[in-house]
Amino acid sequence: MQNSLSIRVHLHKYLDPKTNQCILILFVEYGQWKTHVRQESLIFAGGSIGTKVGAGFASAAMTGLLTFAGYVTSSSGVATQSQETLNMIINIYKFGPIIIALLAFVTLALYKLDKMYPDIMKELTEREARGEL
Repeated sequence: MQNSLSIRVHLHKYLDPKTNQCILILFVEYGQWKTHVRQESLIFAGGSIGTKVGAGFASAAMTGLLTFAGYVTSSSGVATQSQETLNMIINIYKFGPIIIALLAFVTLALYKLDKMYPDIMKELTEREARGEL
């Protein structure tokens, strides 16, 4: 099992907004190694669609939670929210990041491609030298 320092390095390397596409590069190499076909455009398009779908689900979840708590839009003329709604907003800010961090931790704890990557690259280099790519 990976130690916590390794997990923190993974979190920084793969979840940093400036480098959010870096992990997809590893998937391109893995896909080429596994299927003998390099599909960069398909993988990056899938990553883009996944980001958009994920943002849509997150928006829907937030809207659903706030609606459940009785959130009233400002267009209805009501300027104040109920205490239950305010508590829901506070809880979203408290527990939302914790839940996301736990999901990321579990995902990265189960992630094994980094260990396989040197062998994958070695085999891909050998295939290229033989003209099999």
